[in-house]
Amino acid sequence: MDAVSTLFQKATTSDGGSKEEVLTKNLIQWKIYVDNDKIRLGVFKKINTEWESISTRTENYPYRSRI
Repeated sequence: MDAVSTLFQKATTSDGGSKEEVLTKNLIQWKIYVDNDKIRLGVFKKINTEWESISTRTENYPYRSRI
């Protein structure tokens, strides 16, 4: 879970614009997309040579980060 926490920190330290971060460990890949009011997290598993989606979740997050 520490890897996902680090991924969120990297994605939310931007200047308030849209940002996408990708983290790959072993056969699992996490993609997080942060926009002004939404966070989308996708989890993918590598099968043979392609990444297949395991789960995707989008959350409304209408709060601005404090800098």
